[in-house]
Amino acid sequence: MTYPVDVNAYTDCKVADLKNPDEGDRELFEAIATVINRAYYAGLEDGKKEAAVCRN
Repeated sequence: MTYPVDVNAYTDCKVADLKNPDEGDRELFEAIATVINRAYYAGLEDGKKEAAVCRN
């Protein structure tokens, strides 16, 4: 998996794995991808802050 996650591609892939997906399943996978991206960007930001502290 590459980061950040393409929400639409992730959702389409996961919904395709289900036998009888409904709109709730799609919304769930969209929410999961969104949280993954938030965590990724939060980690990037924390890493930048830590690197700035280490340089000083």
